[in-house]
Amino acid sequence: MLIRRNHSKPREPWKWPEGRPRPKMPILHLAHFRVHHADLEAYLRTVYRIQDFDFFRATGLAPGIVPEYLVTGELPPAWESKNKAETIRHGRRVGDVAFILNVLCLDGFIPAGRYQIDTKPRPQSIDVYRDLLKKHGNPSAGECSRFRAEHRGDTAFTKQAATLDQAVTEWLNRPG
Repeated sequence: MLIRRNHSKPREPWKWPEGRPRPKMPILHLAHFRVHHADLEAYLRTVYRIQDFDFFRATGLAPGIVPEYLVTGELPPAWESKNKAETIRHGRRVGDVAFILNVLCLDGFIPAGRYQIDTKPRPQSIDVYRDLLKKHGNPSAGECSRFRAEHRGDTAFTKQAATLDQAVTEWLNRPG
């Protein structure tokens, strides 16, 4: 069997002509927001007095996953939606995070847009401070001082930071 192949010259990729205006694609730029799950839980306690909301229980997700929700501020047209929204407004827990975010938007607490819920564990304050010390090499650096001042109410952090500061200062002041 004889195989014939057409070996034509490769075509050049098409390029937009120089000087010709490029067309505009009709796109919508959505705001992108990120909130830590613990901050969302605290916000729901403040706004709607929902005391027992647990993001992980509501979503069934594991820590470390960052889900995304599109918040429009509109509720589904079903009559149950109004009842469900009122349930939230009366401080009772609902397990639908997307719905809760839309009610927050509808009630004017948050803007519409794309929301990411960060479920990663937050670093310990002392670990952040240790990284600042590594960066600046001096406990007297402005950023280190500000961080200590922001966390002065945390007694465990204050004790650990004082120990670190002393060790760094001794190392800086050592002879030779």
